[in-house]
Amino acid sequence: MDSNLPKDIEIVQYLSDGLKSKDIAKGLNRSPRTIEAYIATLLWRHKAKSQAHLVAIFLRSELIL
Repeated sequence: MDSNLPKDIEIVQYLSDGLKSKDIAKGLNRSPRTIEAYIATLLWRHKAKSQAHLVAIFLRSELIL
C-alpha cells in the first residue's frame, strides 16, 4: 500500500465516523469541493470502490481504529 499522509488518515477517520464531505470540510476549514476531490484521490489511489470500501482498507491495514 502507498504511504499515507496524516491528512489521509484523518479524513478516512472522519469518514469512518459517518461524517459527510461538508462536515469534514467545516472541521478542517476547507471547502466541501476540496474534501470531495481529496476523497476521490484516495479512492483512486487505493483502488477502492466506495467510501465504505476505503474505510475497510484502512481498518484492515490498522491505519485507523
